[in-house]
Amino acid sequence: MTMTKAAQARKEQDRQDAMEHLRKIFLADLTHARKPIVYTLVTHVSASGMTRDIVALVSYGGEVVNISWSIAQVLGWKLAPRERAVRVHGVGMDMAFHLVYVLSQALYGASEGYILTQRAL
Repeated sequence: MTMTKAAQARKEQDRQDAMEHLRKIFLADLTHARKPIVYTLVTHVSASGMTRDIVALVSYGGEVVNISWSIAQVLGWKLAPRERAVRVHGVGMDMAFHLVYVLSQALYGASEGYILTQRAL
C-alpha cells in the first residue's frame, strides 16, 4: 500500500520535528563538552531472539524522559506500543548500542556515530 503525498509529507515533518526535539535535548550536554548519555533498557526479546524492544531514556531538565517515540520517528523504525519502546531487529551485536550509534549518525552525520553514549540499565 502506497502512502499519499500528504501522508508522506506529514511523516517527513514528524521526522524533522523529532530530530529537532532530540538535538535540543542533547544540546545542553554538548555545549558543556560532555557526551550525552542515552540509557537503554531491553523490555522484550522475541522467542527467536531476532527482535528486541528497547526503551531509551535521557535525563533532561531534572526529569527522566522516554525518547523512544522520537527515536522511532527519526530512524523510521517501529514503536512497540505496549512497552513504549523502539523495536530493533537483528542479532550478533549489542542492539542497544546499535540503536544509539545509528541515532547519533542520523542526528549528526554518518561519521558521527560516537557523539552519543549508551548505558544499559
